[in-house]
Amino acid sequence: MEHHYDNFMADKSYEFAVTDKETGELFGAIALSNNKRFNHGEIAYWIDEPYWGNGYVTEAAQSILQFAFEEKKLHKVFARYFHRTLLRGKLWRRLV
Repeated sequence: MEHHYDNFMADKSYEFAVTDKETGELFGAIALSNNKRFNHGEIAYWIDEPYWGNGYVTEAAQSILQFAFEEKKLHKVFARYFHRTLLRGKLWRRLV
């Protein structure tokens, strides 16, 4: 936990829990790295398999993109995925 806080305070990366809004149940996490040299970031996420397909990643990604561009003033945000996980690619194309 301290590592996440230190990265946040150093403006290196920002890691957030993805939870149920009412109960606080943990579904996964989403993170944004900050490449200060080029003023861009990269998104990474993990959602526990029982929660796949419920829109949690889409909602979390929209929120972290808003944070990246509006709060952190980044110029670009990247998200990589493996070719075998084509659904992730469709998600990212839908968000831009």
